[in-house]
Amino acid sequence: DNDGADVNEGSDSEADNNDILLPGPFSLDITDGSASVGQVEVYPGTFKKVDFDFQISSTLNNNSIVISGNYSALDGTVISFTIKSAFAQKLQLPLVNYVTVTENSSANINIVFDVNTWLNGIDFSSATASNGEILIDNANNIALLSAFESNLATYVEQED
Repeated sequence: DNDGADVNEGSDSEADNNDILLPGPFSLDITDGSASVGQVEVYPGTFKKVDFDFQISSTLNNNSIVISGNYSALDGTVISFTIKSAFAQKLQLPLVNYVTVTENSSANINIVFDVNTWLNGIDFSSATASNGEILIDNANNIALLSAFESNLATYVEQED
């Protein structure tokens, strides 16, 4: 799950300051690679990117992202894991196909989270497990949390 993401959709047009904020927090089940955050009205224009503004939320115990899953060890053992992060930056994801919205029209946008890139290089085999679960947060397996947040930082929006 990717919990607590306040999401902005924006364009690279001259009216870039007209980004739209979708109020969160959201609890998104992204096990199939995508999730819906509902509908939002937008101004006419061409949208080339989606901005995700991760904000710390009290409903997530002062985290912005909580991801739960299972790690399969080389010996076949499956261990559940949870990553809790207070990552509070804006990520910028380009849309594969630009979306143009004209007046009095609507468009559907599917956002695909490639969580594998977020987890790339995280060595779960080096994690300390407690009660049969791997917890990665600011007090447990801190090096793995740093690796996770470093992966996220590769998508941080850069000012033009």
